[in-house]
Amino acid sequence: HRQLWDFVPIAAASTLASIYDGYLTTMWDLRWREELTHDFTSLWLAERSYYYVRFGSPAAEGTIDNFDQRIVEDTALFASNSRALICSAVSAAMRLAVFGPALIRIAPTPHVWQLCLVLSFTSSVFTHV
Repeated sequence: HRQLWDFVPIAAASTLASIYDGYLTTMWDLRWREELTHDFTSLWLAERSYYYVRFGSPAAEGTIDNFDQRIVEDTALFASNSRALICSAVSAAMRLAVFGPALIRIAPTPHVWQLCLVLSFTSSVFTHV
């Protein structure tokens, strides 16, 4: 019964943090996307780049169709992927900072945590290369 009372605040905090994380993620993506779209659209229009685009049939090489939609989609993709990469790197660093000392403390020998660190680093390198 006591364990349940220990678990409830942890579960509630985790749930609230997860909901707030989703909200912050969405807001960050939307605001960054809005700023990037505004900047790139301003650059596109200020430099009169639309005069240099060869408009024609969709099969023609070098033709850009719906450039405004492309700017919006590309900035959304860039903002989302960049946020995911930054947040996952920060999350991994925080997990290492939180669980690293515990791993070192409970490891029977230093070789155990050193092996864990080497395997983690090696798998990360192979995953992202």
